[in-house]
Amino acid sequence: MCPLSIARINLVIMAGEKGTEIRDDKPTNALSTNNLNQHHMAVTLFEHTVYLLRIQLDCSSQLKTELTSTGCNLAQDVNVWIDLNDDGKFDESEIGAPYRWPVTSYMAEGIYDIQIYVPLIDGRYIRNGPHRMRISVVPSNYYRSTCVDYDYNESREYMVTIIPRMKYSSLDATPTSMVPHNVPCSPDVGKVVLVVMAGEHRTQIRDDQSTRTALTSNTRNYQHLAIVLYEDTVYLLRIQFECTGSRSGDSVGNNCNLPHDVAAWIDLNDDGSFSDIENAAPYRWPLTSYIPQGIYDLQIYVPNIDGTKTKTGPHRMRLDITLNEHYRQKCGKNYYRDTREYNVTIVRKNMKQTGRYFFINYIAKDTE
Repeated sequence: MCPLSIARINLVIMAGEKGTEIRDDKPTNALSTNNLNQHHMAVTLFEHTVYLLRIQLDCSSQLKTELTSTGCNLAQDVNVWIDLNDDGKFDESEIGAPYRWPVTSYMAEGIYDIQIYVPLIDGRYIRNGPHRMRISVVPSNYYRSTCVDYDYNESREYMVTIIPRMKYSSLDATPTSMVPHNVPCSPDVGKVVLVVMAGEHRTQIRDDQSTRTALTSNTRNYQHLAIVLYEDTVYLLRIQFECTGSRSGDSVGNNCNLPHDVAAWIDLNDDGSFSDIENAAPYRWPLTSYIPQGIYDLQIYVPNIDGTKTKTGPHRMRLDITLNEHYRQKCGKNYYRDTREYNVTIVRKNMKQTGRYFFINYIAKDTE
């Protein structure tokens, strides 16, 4: 049975540079004409960088299904465009979301975390300055063919200003957490519970340490620890920590204050060591953004293949996680360190990937 209606946009949030962000939680059908709930409608972005755009849908009008307890059966397609050449049109080459997190990821139902890639400024096809970004929610093709054509189409537009990317030194490439001087000492530290990263050819890293033991007897559910990446491309890697809340429920009193230093390397020349020039995470989300406490989003940059410093084929990628130095000195906790390695295969970018990363080609039946 088909849902009663297509889920409408309830919230749009996106963190940018220079303290800018998009935060739009104004209901589409709001009767009020004021913009009190449209806090930030413009954002500044670096060229050649990946950003995370979160779109939350209101699924209260959809029926409960076998697969989804909230009725968010993903009967809609969510797409994003940026008018990079300012011609007033949104064409296929301007789709800004080549990847989105798999449906089987940790994301709550009704939430789309879409990766927005901002290409390099060339002055011709991609210009610096302000551009229009459009979000569109429409019924999926399968929904329309199965549940009779439904004309619902919701779109929202925002302004994005693209600027040249800042240069980072090797020291800046491994930024440390900005832990306040009065950070409380927790009896426990957050340990890594999930690592996820979307790649090319529908490959992904999904390392859920807490379920590895349970999955060893089920080959169908083995972890994804290898990924295919294009040269000269930026990817998003998310690390989620386990956070132990305090009995009082006060978030300040738990261990979700991000007291970790996180770095990533790729052994690009396969010499068996990880040098400073192979640091793959030159950028991370601001700690003041909407990202929940206990989560790090790292930018993984894959350079061009030159056959010497960067070779095609499989390489080792290492994550190194330690407690923040200031936190270690204050709280006397020097024991925690987590190192993880994955296999990344770097290939030449021989085709331009456009369109949605995947789509759902089914609609779950309602439970009785």
